[in-house]
Amino acid sequence: MRNYTTCPDLENGTLQDARTFGDGYDFQIQMINKYFLVEVKGLKTNYATVRLTNKEFITSRKYKNDYILAVVSNLEDIPEIKTIFNPTENLIFTKQIIVQEQISFHSKSLQW
Repeated sequence: MRNYTTCPDLENGTLQDARTFGDGYDFQIQMINKYFLVEVKGLKTNYATVRLTNKEFITSRKYKNDYILAVVSNLEDIPEIKTIFNPTENLIFTKQIIVQEQISFHSKSLQW
């Protein structure tokens, strides 16, 4: 959050935290006459894949060039931030469906 102004595309903007909204992006950055929706992904090294959730992917497709993927790479050494506008058009993503087992524990029926 403190380093977004180091990105030339975002340096003059005002950041609003949107992580708790659940809308498919982490931050809104208001520029003079427009805003960008920004999803941030962190990588330990400078070579890895990034994963978008279904909601992030759909939101990126909807907002196109107003949606930015900010990849913070090389977290184990000297981090670098790269911004990709319209990531679903400018990167190749492969859809993967992951089925997870959910375990829950239930009490006996009781009079409450």
